[in-house]
Amino acid sequence: MTERQKTFCDSYILSNGNSAAAARSAGYSPNGAKVTGSRLLARDDVRNAIGERLSELESERIADAREILETLTAIMRGNSQEEVVVPSGKIIRVKVGCANRLKAAEILCKIYGLFKRADDEPKTDVAELYVDTLTAIWEKQSDEGKKAQGD
Repeated sequence: MTERQKTFCDSYILSNGNSAAAARSAGYSPNGAKVTGSRLLARDDVRNAIGERLSELESERIADAREILETLTAIMRGNSQEEVVVPSGKIIRVKVGCANRLKAAEILCKIYGLFKRADDEPKTDVAELYVDTLTAIWEKQSDEGKKAQGD
């Protein structure tokens, strides 16, 4: 594939699929740009190059698992900042707050299966963990209340 054809592929993506504009941008004759663009799109190597470039662009936009884990860890550790608007209207950067750090920690715990039951089965639902914890506290208080009445 020639450099001009590679430029056509990039221009085709940037022009949102306008083959004539891409041909002109790549240096082909403006008079025959529409025909040239159609001719180039008929070639397998050009279509494959456009497909590969679109895949590269898509993968750059989508976070992978490692990037997500790194971001959550940075937030949890307080190594991340967020923008906050102060009463004067000025925007300042501050460390991520406690609530966001705890949420990041909770998400990481879910990912790593750190919410466990007594029988070591992973907790799949935070609400279930909350209900189980409240139930255990209630049962403990009930047992202590019965013991106090029996004495």
